[in-house]
Amino acid sequence: MNKKIMLFMEDTALFNTTGSNALEFSKRKYLTKRNFLTQQEKNEIWESVESEKDIELLNIFTSTNKSFTIMKPYIEGYFTEVIHLSTQFIREIENITIKSILSKSINDILNLFPDKEEALNVLIKNNTYKSKYINSTVLKKENKSFPFKSLNDEKVVNNLTTKLNAKKENLKYLIQVTKNVLTEYLPLTSYFEYLEDMENLIYEQENDVLEVLKNREDIFKALELDLSLKKTPINKYKDVLIVVTNEDIEDYRKKA
Repeated sequence: MNKKIMLFMEDTALFNTTGSNALEFSKRKYLTKRNFLTQQEKNEIWESVESEKDIELLNIFTSTNKSFTIMKPYIEGYFTEVIHLSTQFIREIENITIKSILSKSINDILNLFPDKEEALNVLIKNNTYKSKYINSTVLKKENKSFPFKSLNDEKVVNNLTTKLNAKKENLKYLIQVTKNVLTEYLPLTSYFEYLEDMENLIYEQENDVLEVLKNREDIFKALELDLSLKKTPINKYKDVLIVVTNEDIEDYRKKA
């Protein structure tokens, strides 16, 4: 394999992955560890490609590189959605924790009244203008039965988990197809590192989500709160099974 052509393409890959929007918040090693070729060096390499074999190789590289640049925004789009949904999930768990504590406090107070449901209705009615936060997050007119409990927590968590699992599957499929294409037609270090760093960020985010759930375990148990994550568990990225066929690889390359 022509080393000069590989150097030319590696420089192109470095340029294509430096400052990528989806990863700009993360200081990654590959963004600074190599220097770009000068324009003169690029011209010299380009002009040195003369043999039919080298021209054919360069054509394969450039067409595959074009396919990668076409698919890259889709990969980054799914990556961004996974990060966003993971962050949203953590925020929702925090909100549910607050709402559950408030609900328990409300029930403790209502337990002091002989007619608990009537007391709850009075509380809902009188609370409208006194505490907008409690009214908007906990006290809902639809819930007038005792013991009081905040509504739709399970539904919200299940919806978020379902979306998160689907986006992870989409992301992993695109990344795996891209890796297969690169391995066979465009084995450039910068592109592999770019994808690897993206996956490492997913692992970090997953650890954050699991840590939050672990820290809330005792609180949820004490509050008798069941988010039914057993019903819709969060799939770990590494456990998502992906099948890539030869047709998938060819379709990817045809994007160019």
